This record gives sequence, C-alpha cells and structure tokens, in this order.
Amino acid sequence: MNGKLCKRLISLAVVLSLIVPATVQIARADEDETDVATTDIVFGAAYPMTGVSSPGMSSYYKGIQAYFSYVNENGGIYGKKIKLLERDSQGVAGLTISVSNSLLLKDNVFGFLSSAPSCASHRAFLSAMSLAARGVPNILSDCTLTSTISSEEDPATNSLSTTTFNKLDNDAENLILKSYIDSNFGEKRIALIYQDDDSGVSATKVFKSDKIICKKAFAPGSEAIMAPNCNSASTPLRNGDLVIYNGSAAGLMQVITSYALQNLTLSYFANYDAYNPKAFAAYGRSNVTSLAEIYTVSHNSLVSDQSNEAVATFSAIARKYAQSNEINQRFLNGMNSAYLVANVVAAVGPDLTRVRFQKALLQFGNQFDVLGLSDRSSLVSSPLTPTGGGLQHRLQHRLQHRLQHRLQHRLQHRLQHRLQHRLQHLSNRHLSLLIQ
Repeated sequence: MNGKLCKRLISLAVVLSLIVPATVQIARADEDETDVATTDIVFGAAYPMTGVSSPGMSSYYKGIQAYFSYVNENGGIYGKKIKLLERDSQGVAGLTISVSNSLLLKDNVFGFLSSAPSCASHRAFLSAMSLAARGVPNILSDCTLTSTISSEEDPATNSLSTTTFNKLDNDAENLILKSYIDSNFGEKRIALIYQDDDSGVSATKVFKSDKIICKKAFAPGSEAIMAPNCNSASTPLRNGDLVIYNGSAAGLMQVITSYALQNLTLSYFANYDAYNPKAFAAYGRSNVTSLAEIYTVSHNSLVSDQSNEAVATFSAIARKYAQSNEINQRFLNGMNSAYLVANVVAAVGPDLTRVRFQKALLQFGNQFDVLGLSDRSSLVSSPLTPTGGGLQHRLQHRLQHRLQHRLQHRLQHRLQHRLQHRLQHLSNRHLSLLIQ
C-alpha cells in the first residue's frame, strides 16, 4: 500500500478527547452558520450495484456500512447515527446524475462518500451536480481532477488522479496475493502471465520465486485473439499448481479455458478487475468459474498483514458486523473510509455543518487514514478532496500565483543579465577609448 500501514488504531473515544481544542476553533470560525445537522448524519453513494462493472464493487461499501453500524451500536456520534444511503448507477453517467440528484434533493444527504467511482462517471457527476457551488461535501472519491505544471515554459495542465480508496494500487494488491500464496501454496509450481503495462510490471516486481517455471507477457488486447499461456518442458505444470494472472477479464477467461483443454486443474490468482463473472457471461462463457479456483482480493478473504493493529482491529469489528458479506481487502478499505469520516465528524463537535465538516477534513482527515490507502492522505497541498471542484479551484489559483511568481523572477533575472551585459559592454568601450 502507499506508505507504511499505521501501527495504531485510535479509538473514537480517544479521538474525541484529543481534538476538543481544534473543535472549538472550527466551530468559532463560522459561528454564524445556521444549517446545523440536528438529525442523523446521512451520506450518499451512487455506484454500480448491477451491471458488468459491479462485481467486487459492493465489498467496499459493505465495509462502510459495517463500521457505521459499529459506531451506531456504540452510541453514535454525539448521539446521532451516521448512515450511508446507496443507489445503483449501473456505471452509467446519466443514471449516476439522476440518482445523485435524488439523494441530494429527496433524501437530503449531508454529502457524498466515495460516489461515482469511475473517472468518466465522476467527471459527469461533478459537472452536473455543481457540488462546490452548493457547498456539499464530496469526499474520498476514486477519481479527482488536479492541475500540474510540466515546466516553466508550459502552461498548467489538468490530469486525472486515480489514487483510490475503493481500490488498491497494483503493488498492494500483488503483495496480498503473494503473502497468501507463500503461506498456503509454498511448494506449488507457478506460471506468471501478465499484461505488458504498469500493472504487469508490478506483478514481475512482486512475484519473484524459484517456483515460477515460466513467464508470459502479452500486449493489451491481444488476449482476445490468442490465449496467453506458458509452460515448461523440464518442470511442467501439474494439477493443483498455480497461475498468477494480471490482465483483463477476457484474457483470464482465455487462459483458464486453454489450460482446462490441456486437462490441467489449476488455481488462479488474478487482479480483481479480471475476475468478472458478468463479463464472462457476456462472452457466453459463464462456465469459466466452474473450471478453476480463482482467488482475488475482492472475491476471497484475502487481506493485508493481520499482525498490523489497524487491520486486526478492523477485522475483529468486521466479523461481528459484516453479516453474510465476505471480509476481503476491499471490505476493510471501506471500513477505513468509514473510520476516517466518523472521526472527522467527531472532530467538528455536536454542532455539525457542511462547512465545519470540510474544514475538519482538511485539518484532521489525513491522520485518520489508518491503512494508508491514499497518496492524497499524506499530501499537505491536496488533502482528501473535501469538496467536488473546490480543490481544483484552489490548485488553479495556486498555480496561477506560482506561474506569476516564476514569470516575475525570470523577467527580473533577464533584465539583470542584460543590464550587466550592457554595463560590461560600455565599460569595455570606455577602456578601449582610454587606450586609444
């Protein structure tokens, strides 16, 4: 994961005792606020609950629900319950906007939490909802628009940051798979098959073992034409051995089918985007899941280091509040987000408003990302995207100021250089006249 996992999970009660002085400061900063939340604190999330992009997605939100249930059963936050209302967007931008409007206008949600998790739907969501103008919090999204400077000569450019809370970065995902393999399949032979891109590079970096008997890289898209598989003539794969796969759902489907035709019954460890039963069904290959045992961090109980106190504590809470949901890494990520949000709400104090919440998020939010899931949680300049569009506006203002400062510095440097050059020229000319 990005950064080291925190070794301590601060309890809500301890947090409350630590942040009283800051709470007073936040409350006084906008004491004229009249929109104090007097009822339950309700966040909304629109995400694919059905459709081809839905598999594995719900685990994260179930984790949020589990931690909120834990908080509510233990008295809530200043006597108020904290909740998450979920709506199905099917991964369609238009439907995302429609259900989000309903959440805001009909359900009167306090803010949006990890809503519209794809970049395409999130950009449409922000554009249509005008959350910044409304002052509505939009936090912990899987996609945020930021501005960067390529060089002093180039203008500011916009780029999409896909640092996420719902998902894991490639290294973190592969490390979890590796840990499980090392603990449970230490003597099995391994075929490593990976897409030739950044994700595949991560796989080759993490999976280094003398048990790997062959490697196969394939170009993105080529897996739809030819199954990318490999084997070894001297130490061939046997029934019960492993395939580590990193790529698309189409490629995983082809790989499993190809090895099955060779009468090999193997276990597959795949990136969670690859394991998509709905995509398999769309290809007319629903039987793929019956041909092999498939492990991912979204569909099996694979989690990061249980010796880490934060992971162990979340896991203990999850066992009581997960209901029938599987506890996997995405589930714990959701608990991490819920923990962060609950503690920020607590930091505000009993008189919660959207403005105060966003100020508290900026002031305290980073320290409550106890699993260290986001680069943004450690960046002072862009912490946690508190309001949709608000961060972008501040960055643009900061960049404009920085560009202006650099331009002034460069002009001053050029003028000074020209003046020195001119003075040197005049001095040389004067010296020449004296010599003559």
